[in-house]
Amino acid sequence: MFGENPAPGDMDNKYWFAYILSTFVINIVGLNLLIAVIGDNYAKVTERLNAIDCKSRLQSILKVEKKIH
Repeated sequence: MFGENPAPGDMDNKYWFAYILSTFVINIVGLNLLIAVIGDNYAKVTERLNAIDCKSRLQSILKVEKKIH
């Protein structure tokens, strides 16, 4: 069974089914991994943008307060 390497035309139904199933599962797992990585990076970027936005607002408030006093 494992020592053979049949040509694609010689494969019977169980080999075809195993091949298609494993290809499908590998693609799903790969896409899931890609989505997880992209989601993690998006969260990091969003967190950093929020911090930069808060810092920018604080600097603007301090500038206005300096002009008032």
